[in-house]
Amino acid sequence: MGTMVQALRLRLFCLILIATLPFISARAEEAGRQTLSVSHGGRIWELRVYAVQTGEYVLIDELQEAIGGDIEWDETGLALTFRYGGGRFRFEDGIPFFSCDQRPYQLVDPPLLWKEKFLVPLQYLTDYLPYFYPDIFSFDRGEYALRDRRFYAFIREVRRSFKVKETVIFLQASASPRFDCDSSRPGTLQLNLFETRCNPDIPDSLKAFGYVDSSRVAESGTSTQLTFFLNPSVRHYRVAEVKSPPGISIVFSGEDLKGERRKEVDRDLVSGIIDPKEFQIKTVVIDPGHGGKDPGAIGRKGLKEKDINLKIALRLESLMTKQTRLEVVMTRKDDSYISLAKRTEIANRHEADLFISIHCNASKKSDARGFETYFLSVAKTDEERAVALRENLSVRFDEPSVDPSSLDDLQFIFWDLAQNEYLRESSDFAEIMCQQFGDGSKITSRGVRQAGFYVLNGAYMPSILVELGYISNTAEEKLLGDKEYQSELAGQIYRGIMSYIERYHQKIGG
Repeated sequence: MGTMVQALRLRLFCLILIATLPFISARAEEAGRQTLSVSHGGRIWELRVYAVQTGEYVLIDELQEAIGGDIEWDETGLALTFRYGGGRFRFEDGIPFFSCDQRPYQLVDPPLLWKEKFLVPLQYLTDYLPYFYPDIFSFDRGEYALRDRRFYAFIREVRRSFKVKETVIFLQASASPRFDCDSSRPGTLQLNLFETRCNPDIPDSLKAFGYVDSSRVAESGTSTQLTFFLNPSVRHYRVAEVKSPPGISIVFSGEDLKGERRKEVDRDLVSGIIDPKEFQIKTVVIDPGHGGKDPGAIGRKGLKEKDINLKIALRLESLMTKQTRLEVVMTRKDDSYISLAKRTEIANRHEADLFISIHCNASKKSDARGFETYFLSVAKTDEERAVALRENLSVRFDEPSVDPSSLDDLQFIFWDLAQNEYLRESSDFAEIMCQQFGDGSKITSRGVRQAGFYVLNGAYMPSILVELGYISNTAEEKLLGDKEYQSELAGQIYRGIMSYIERYHQKIGG
């Protein structure tokens, strides 16, 4: 009886005080989300979001598991009290209010008993928990996550890759951590991660690997410190924030464990000094697409893409050799087949600074036309995916053959995370190249695109793929087959490369 009287009083009290409530908020803008991320105490939970009637909810039991607290059910089974952080929050089935220490607060959606489970509105997590506990919680609407202010990021797992002259470690996190580096002690790199906690399995994942002889993980307050003890052959490192997936990429390189020391220096582990001269672009790899048993696209008049790619690439090589001091490397100089993986292997073996793969486009639409530049990233449109799939068909000529449909977009990013640091430069390279095909060009520029091209995967340098025009378009096929126009295209590509090199050298102060 006392419980019913209390409920009636609460309803009347709410109606009287609703105009003076200190905090009234609207429903979350987007509906239909499947999960809501909660970070608390250095761990991450993904709470399932339930869409019931017109509202969105989470289970109070799952919320308690994520942030702690206690749940006390009323004898009626229609209401409960959630104790957290010294507060007592009372919810009742079907009542669009809750009380905290007997003071009422409005909810847009009422709490619900649903299939013997008690659901609380998302509004309680998104608006009220940060209101009652501003020192503990904040809600990030962009990421749709309830965050523990004391622990911003959580290191979920470690991915590692080792090549002859590079060891790559990728710390995948719930969000990009704030960090700094300290290499003042010779032979060590100390990475300080602020407001960050690690999965308990992380120390085991960071044991001796490649150039890393051993490592140490130490947590202090709200920060985590990772110390890498390095093999004496290491000379330099690169640490970069990665946006997607969020985390930090660490690349150690230097002396070949089985060969001679590299001449290039990125950042010396002893002095921390960068010499811009060491970063200057010296080697460019030109890749004529397709070749040999792989003809590429074939035009309506019988023109083969592999032939056009080679003719333009040879003209480009001639221009660069005569007019610059750059070392120019061709992946092929004749009508031979080179696997897609071998092409980037050639670029890496020559320690190239730029990689450009030359192609012609094709489409079932006879009126499709234009020039495009691509860099390696997840495709955003069906058209970009279609272009990548067509170019990736070349893997079917490999031994053993690879199914091109199995090459998932994200796979290109995860295959080797060291490439993430080159994506920005690749994007800039593609943009500058595209500018060469603006007004006055015989083929319209279709802009910069991105997709998962197999031939660009694994290239440890800024790299792009150019589609010179649509060989499936009769007018553009005729242009592409014209020797004078081939020379014109080679000249435009040459100017694009040199414009990028000039801008890049200005940026590094070289």
